[in-house]
Amino acid sequence: MTRFILPVLTCIIFLFSTIQSIELIETLDEAKSLSAASGKPILIEFYREDCEYCAKAAEEEQRNTDIQDALKDFLYVKLCVQYGEGEALVDTYKVGSTFPLYIVANARGEVISRWAGFGGAQRQISSLKTALRDQTSVEERTARFQSAPNFRDALVLAKYYSDSQQNEDAVKYYRLAEKYSKGGRADYSYQIFSNTANLVWYDTWSFDSVLKAADAVMENKLNTKDIINCVTVLCRVARRADKTDELKPYMYAALEATNGTTDESLRAKHYELAIDTILYITKDIGAALRVKEATLGDNWQNDPKKFYPYTRWCLEREINLVKAEQFARTAVDRVNPGAFKAQVLHTLACILDIRGKYDEAVRFIELATQEDPANSFYASEYDRILADWSTAESKK
Repeated sequence: MTRFILPVLTCIIFLFSTIQSIELIETLDEAKSLSAASGKPILIEFYREDCEYCAKAAEEEQRNTDIQDALKDFLYVKLCVQYGEGEALVDTYKVGSTFPLYIVANARGEVISRWAGFGGAQRQISSLKTALRDQTSVEERTARFQSAPNFRDALVLAKYYSDSQQNEDAVKYYRLAEKYSKGGRADYSYQIFSNTANLVWYDTWSFDSVLKAADAVMENKLNTKDIINCVTVLCRVARRADKTDELKPYMYAALEATNGTTDESLRAKHYELAIDTILYITKDIGAALRVKEATLGDNWQNDPKKFYPYTRWCLEREINLVKAEQFARTAVDRVNPGAFKAQVLHTLACILDIRGKYDEAVRFIELATQEDPANSFYASEYDRILADWSTAESKK
């Protein structure tokens, strides 16, 4: 047995030294002071304690020496958005809902760049190196662009505003990037469409504006990925705006563009769009449900990984809600406590709200808030459901 002690001890020492090699700064104010003195940029990671990808990012940092080497050029601050300084800075840095969120900032706390999610070690290292090469803040870049318009600054600003959900500015700068690209040949029609769709979703711009943005995407018939993604998003926006009758030419064009594709992800979206075509163009709800359920495989009614997405699918289209409610109640009983359970409870509350079961809807949205108290979305949904209830009562 003793012959294994040295290798095991060596592994323990190596793991310990790897973890210790990442130096964390406790607060943003401390990082600002150190940045002012050293000239190093600040890397802020906003995370949630129940975030799967945040945990994966932390694990990769601990074991990947290339990431550790890249992090040495930054003053690294990790802030949980569920409490303390992290929660207090959510609005300042327009944190959003995708985690982990990384923000590179200067000694004044001004944003240099940002990216959301963890896409693996290589993407992380590339993002860090890119931020290090050009430490111009958003404020400085904006001032520079105003005095000397250029393609590079327009594109960087467009991406920043898009990532931070400042969609009007994103549309503006993507159009400017097209204008100042070499020969005006750059095409950011899909990015413009995506940001326009968000603006229409939140009732900032009219539905006609998203149709015009979609038309620009559809003109490039060779980019089948952008076309199918565009029409998939357009369907969601049209459902919300009650404009599904205007989808026909877009749906047919997307189905034609992806017909016979060998790309698995595009094929899956093609089938989903075909089902929505039955629903919105043929207007045969029963047939759409039969085709959708046929795609779920055997025994799907007993598999939460299949029946919960089906429940969401029904809710988004406001069809088959009696069955969807049954599945949602089953899912609530089966999922573990935490943020995902809050999502399931919210799904059930929304179904009950649509079905006019307001007292139960309120109870389940309250439970969602308890499962994920740091998520202000559920508080706003609570207010919305109460308003629906009040409106329904006033009409009696």
